[in-house]
Order: sequence, then C-alpha cells, then structure tokens
Amino acid sequence: MFRIQLYTTFFILTCNIGFSFGQIWPKIYGHNILVYVNNIYESYDKGYLLGGSILSDPNTFKYVWIIKTDINGTVIWDKKLGNGTNQYLLNNCKLTNDHGIIITGATSKYDAELDPMFIKLDSCYNIEWCTVLSSDGYNGGVDVIQSSDNQYIGILRYYAGGNHNQRISLIKIDADGNPVWIKNCTWDDPLMTNEEGLHLLLTADGHYLVSGYCTHPGLRPLWFMTDSSGEQIWDLVWGDHTGWLFQTIEKDTGIFYCAGTYANQTCLHPSIFKFNENGQFLNQYYLLGDTIVAGGAGSIAKYNDSTLIVGIAWRNVPFPVGAGYTDVVTTDTTGNILKIRSLIDDPHGTKDIATTFDKKILVTGNYAIGNNWDIYLWKLNSDLELDTLYTQSFTYDSLCPVPITSDTIDLSCGLYVSIKDIPLKEDYDKMLKVYPNPAISTINFEFKDLKTATTLSIYDSYGRLMEEKAVPAHTKDMQVAVSAYRSGLYLAVLKNATVILGREKFMVER
Repeated sequence: MFRIQLYTTFFILTCNIGFSFGQIWPKIYGHNILVYVNNIYESYDKGYLLGGSILSDPNTFKYVWIIKTDINGTVIWDKKLGNGTNQYLLNNCKLTNDHGIIITGATSKYDAELDPMFIKLDSCYNIEWCTVLSSDGYNGGVDVIQSSDNQYIGILRYYAGGNHNQRISLIKIDADGNPVWIKNCTWDDPLMTNEEGLHLLLTADGHYLVSGYCTHPGLRPLWFMTDSSGEQIWDLVWGDHTGWLFQTIEKDTGIFYCAGTYANQTCLHPSIFKFNENGQFLNQYYLLGDTIVAGGAGSIAKYNDSTLIVGIAWRNVPFPVGAGYTDVVTTDTTGNILKIRSLIDDPHGTKDIATTFDKKILVTGNYAIGNNWDIYLWKLNSDLELDTLYTQSFTYDSLCPVPITSDTIDLSCGLYVSIKDIPLKEDYDKMLKVYPNPAISTINFEFKDLKTATTLSIYDSYGRLMEEKAVPAHTKDMQVAVSAYRSGLYLAVLKNATVILGREKFMVER
C-alpha cells in the first residue's frame, strides 16, 4: 500500500483537547468523516486553502480534498476530486503563479495498484488537466513545484521498484500536463539504500532541493540538489545517528533550514538542520532537553530575518506511546527556543505552517477523537497566542467571474501514459533521436537545438557510408527512406564541420 506521509513514526493516536469551547481557534474540519491534511496556504484574497484527502477507512483513500476558508477559518467551499469508488489521494500541493493549484498524489482508477497522479486547477479551481502515469506496483507522486520556466517538477516514489538506485525520481511536466522527461536519482555509494524523498524546494537560483532519508547503513538524513535540468550537483547523507527530514526552507539566499528528527545517545529529538547551497553541513540543533523520550519536527517556516517557526511533537514517558504533545515554537537561527505554545495533547505533530500578510501564523495537523481523524487549523499571533476574530469585510475568489460552489468532481484524467514511454532525461537531452527502431521502410530523425548547419551520415555495420544528408540550422526532424537497405545494423552520425553532435544505432528489418 502506498504509505500515507505521516511525519514521524512515533506519532500514535491519542487526543485530549487543550482548548475551551467557544474560542474561534482552532477550527476543526471533517467531523464524522476520516480526513488527512497535508498543506495550508494563504490565498491571494486573504482566505486560506487546505489540501488533503478523505478516506473511507484507515487504509483506503477516497477523494482529494481542497477546502477554501475565509480569514476566520470558516469554510466558503470545498472540492472533492474523485468518483467515490477508486482511490484518490493528495500527497502535496502548491500554489501556482496564476493563483491556481498544482497537486500530486496517486489513484487506483486505472490500475488496482496506485499510479502517480498530477492535477492542475485554475484560479476558479476548475480542472485544467489531470495526468496519471501507469506503473507497476504501488507508486505515487510525493511532492511537486512550479519551476522557473512555468512548468512543473515532481518527485516520484518507487519508480523502478527494488531497494536500490531508483527509489527517487524527478519528473518534468509541461504547462499542459504532458510529461517531458524522467530523471532517476541514483548514487554510486554502495552503502546507500532505501532512499525516500519527502520534500521538494525550488531554490532562489532555480535549483531543486530534495529532503528525505536513506539507509546508510542506519536510517540517516538525506538531501540532494540538482540543477534546473535535473542533473545532480551534490548529495549529503549526514551523521552517524538515526534521523530523517521533512520540510526545508531557504531562509537566506543559499542558506537552508530543515525540520526533522535526529537521535542523541538516548532518544529521537525534534531537530533543526542547517546547511548551505554547496551541500556543506553547518549545524544541527536539538529543540528540547533530555527529559523527553521521543520527538520530532515536521514543519518549518520563516517568520522574519531572525526567527523561525517550527512544529514539534514529543513525549516524556515511554508508555503508553500515545501519551504526548504537539507544540509550535519560535526559535532564533541557532535553535534557541524563544516562545512555545502547546497545541494539543496528541503526539502526531503538525503537517504544515504558513505565515499571512499581517504576520499571523497558520498551523495545521491531523488528530483523532476515537477512531475519527479530523483536520485542525490554528491561527496564532507573534506571541503564539490564539488570534482574534476579524470583523472587516473581505472579497473572496475575485479572479473567478462566477461564484465557486462546493462539489464533487469525477477525475477522468485526460492523459494516461505509461512511465516506460516517458523519455529518461539522458535520452531527452540527446541531439539525435531515431524512430521507429527497428525500421522497415523509413526512419525518422529528430534533432535538438541545431543552431548551425550540420550533416547526417548513415553507415552500415562495416563502416561503409550509405548516404549523407545536409541538415539546415534549426531543423527539427527529417525522414529517410531505408527500403533499399539490407536487413541489419546501421549507425547514424550527426556532425558539424568539426564536432560529432550525436550517434544513434538503428536496425532495419524486412
């Protein structure tokens, strides 16, 4: 089963609510249904958007769920994406430059096992496109961001299966939902196995930063950075104690802080990790003292130049394991706690943190009363006190010409493509491509970024020149008849006056 992204393994069910009836915060969503939340954002209109999932039972997802609230957390509308029969789940979503949403997760609509899924909603929260990637096994999209060229980069989990080399892959999707390429993230390190990428960040210089964990040989924090084409720049496996990572922020250009879990000599601790754009580890800070027996940090946000906001969970007794707490803390940049607020007597931690236009703090998480999971949303001021009621008037969803209503949308995804048919990044980058291969009567050549005139030469298996074609600058494709060729192996060579730009072998069959 594709695993729910609960942030730390020590989070166990319990719930003793720590607030009085009648307070405006927290807001609770999903009464009498089983729901999870993953993301919270402030919308352009000062309302709030939550992204999550509705389940029919603890192991079966039912709908992707988007909730829109006003500035006081009151629901304006909600969208359920799915058909109520197949599984649909949201693992992460991000706001886009056009004030829509890009969503990634998984679905079982086209396969009894789960397939990766990407959905784009416009500013009226209508579906622009939906893309599902056919794959063997239980796979899914883990996180997604809009890239600097207004396309999308996502993380896929378990693309190639197995325990080594291809547990994390990046996929590029164009603005219309068409997969462009897949880049399998592999390492030469023979000690690294069981890699998991949990969070994806677009850096200030347009690079992609993935945070997660791996076995090396114990469970270790893992980061890696790629350039804008998915080529790896560095990877960092840190420390000799058990640990793993969740959200990462770029606080200052080239300086990153990450929320996670790291063990000392006695137990797991909520921790902040600090490193730079070159993959140099700068520091790791424990957020609580030695009185706890387990804990972790799941979400982090920048509040101002000197202050971070971190969501933590912890417990101070070994048993029962469900006895514990979820807190939100503000810290300085060296991990010293400035303020702390207890949110709920439940050690499931926070799922996301955001700040608002007026420097308020939004914190959300999943908590259960009995067997029912609900979404909780807190709004706090700079002193971590519960925010007050806003009485002024706000206009919501002003970019949409008609009122947005709550509804359920059956996701009949327009594109269902096999992962195996999406080119690997290495193949996509080739200057020369040939198809079909084998060929019968004609062979097609595709050229990439030909800025000058070139020559295409075809040789047989003995190295004899079969024919030569002039290829003008900026030519994108060419077709060559091979009906007079004997069956066998041939080599196509693309070159300019001095440099071979590409070589591709192809077969001719009769």
